[in-house]
Amino acid sequence: MFVRLPLPLLTVLCLLVFSFAGAREDAVRDLLAEAPHVLETAGGTYVGIGNSVLKLGDDDGPAEWRTAVAGRVALLEEENGGLSVVAELPGGLSERLSIDADGRTAEPVRFGTDPEMFRALRLEAEVPDPARRLEADPTNPWLYVRLAEETSGEEAAGYLADALAQAETFYDLAGLAAVFAEAGEFELAETARQESLQDFVARGYDAQLLTDPDLHAAYGFPLPHLKRAMVIGDEEAAAFHAGWLQAFLAPGAPFVADGLEGYAGWLEERGDRQEAAAVREWLRPSGEELAASGVERLFLSLGRSGWYMFGSIVVVILALQVTLTFKYWEPQGLALRRAAETGGSDSFLQRFLAIRFFSTTEKIVLALLYGAGLCLLGLTAWAAPGGPLPAAAASGTLAGTEAVAALDSMELRGERGQFVLGYAAEQAGMADRARLHYRAAPRFGPALNNLALLDDDQELLERAAAHAPALSTISWNLGREDSQPLFDRLAGLERPVPLAPQPADFFMARHGSWQQALTAFYTGPVTVFTMDVPWLPAHWLWYGILGVYVVLGALTLLWVLVPRPRLARNAPRPFPYQLLALLVPGSGQADEMWGLLLLVPWGIFGTDLVWRLADRPALLELETGTLILIVAILYAINVVAFIIEYISYRRRTALLFQRNPEAAIAYGRRIEPDSGLD
Repeated sequence: MFVRLPLPLLTVLCLLVFSFAGAREDAVRDLLAEAPHVLETAGGTYVGIGNSVLKLGDDDGPAEWRTAVAGRVALLEEENGGLSVVAELPGGLSERLSIDADGRTAEPVRFGTDPEMFRALRLEAEVPDPARRLEADPTNPWLYVRLAEETSGEEAAGYLADALAQAETFYDLAGLAAVFAEAGEFELAETARQESLQDFVARGYDAQLLTDPDLHAAYGFPLPHLKRAMVIGDEEAAAFHAGWLQAFLAPGAPFVADGLEGYAGWLEERGDRQEAAAVREWLRPSGEELAASGVERLFLSLGRSGWYMFGSIVVVILALQVTLTFKYWEPQGLALRRAAETGGSDSFLQRFLAIRFFSTTEKIVLALLYGAGLCLLGLTAWAAPGGPLPAAAASGTLAGTEAVAALDSMELRGERGQFVLGYAAEQAGMADRARLHYRAAPRFGPALNNLALLDDDQELLERAAAHAPALSTISWNLGREDSQPLFDRLAGLERPVPLAPQPADFFMARHGSWQQALTAFYTGPVTVFTMDVPWLPAHWLWYGILGVYVVLGALTLLWVLVPRPRLARNAPRPFPYQLLALLVPGSGQADEMWGLLLLVPWGIFGTDLVWRLADRPALLELETGTLILIVAILYAINVVAFIIEYISYRRRTALLFQRNPEAAIAYGRRIEPDSGLD
């Protein structure tokens, strides 16, 4: 049944249809005119603009689909009914990618590191008439955002929902999440956030590998948005972005922890101390994390702050030398007086040879301190070349073309190196090659975990847990539900989780472990003489300083062969010694080897604490509260040991002077009439 329309109305409708079609054709022509690459094939017209490829509809209709590629489109060629695309990447690199007729790629696309590429769609949307451009390109989510900004109410909400439906890359989804949060559309923001994290993982990225703060911002991830929300005082948006930022907490991304610490301080300023404490709890390393990597991180931070730590050992040596000099001040003085009476020398300079009065154990402890200083120099030489990774290797993925080139330029050795190469191969889809690398690291838990997931081998997964029992991710893969990684919880993912390389893995794959560094130092100590010394104006000065240090250490060791005078035993201990023995933990126990266990930590951790109290950057990867606790424990142990030793010393000297009145007279001591001692 047909409806007969009046001729005037029919004419108007026809004019409107033709005018809309004409406007759409004009919009498509504008898009084609702006595109640097256009390819017309029997299957349709393809446009390359920015880092995207678009397919236009039949008869140059609006875009049907859009596919993002790794970098700026440099070439479009027809290939087997689809496309072959060449993308330009930083560093003179390029990548060729195949796209089928429906816009799909055979492998996930990993993006280059050019920050401009992540803003390409936003720049495309910066046109005078976004509604007109939308007629030609309904695939650009930022055109819908532009229209939402020009409208309000349900219409604006509809445009925002359309924007979310069109976004396909993690960086556009992340940017939309920030826009939605700023607009108060937190339900849309949460959806965009989850989809962004899911696409991030699907493309072979891992938050533990995103250690470049500039790329974190370029991807649209939350740190810059959190800072903006705090500046404008938007509490709800700040809470949203802070919760999102948790997903990117990683040992190699201190800027994330700094951002969350800034948020905690902002909450405190606003009077929300309870929430600030909760945020700081996020930043506290778990016991599992410390057990898994704490020792390695400690030695790496010791090496990276090695000059300060070497200086701290020198201070400890001097402090112990002075303390022991006062301990034997009176017997040395008695020896000098006797020498003067017999015509010998009683020069005050002989006080600098007080070491001959030290006990054998005290001399050995002093020599071991010199050795500890050399160990720290070995760690310093080892950690010195540990500069930051290339941006491509810190971009979140090791499977991109730039990352592969960066890995190829590194000499990766040992089980850590095999793990890194295996992970990169796995994320690039080369499972067989990944298996070969993982099997070359048979004692490294993370490599075994990833191999077990590739082979679906439960027994191998249990072996991985045995080699790395502190890694909660392996527990999650074994079925422990309370061990799910935080990133996956926030992203709404339920999957077996492969382990990504940590910064320490990269470093040790390139430079060896700290154990290897110490071994290499003692087998080839010349490295310490040739190491870079940035705080000296001329390198020859280092030869002199290190030469004096080594000679003093050798002489201290030789003094062990010289027996001390008998009068040094059970000699009176003056007040300066008692005071220094309290102030320098371990110095009063240097006649026992365990005094070394107080002296070295006191020098290392005490130096870092003093440095922080002077408002200088931290030297070690420890919280200030933990550092204070360690130093307090050292002093508590020292006080208890000092009291026990002092009581024992008083009993011994009282007994000595009662049995040997001449010794009491020689030291100028009054003999107690009856001490109750036999």
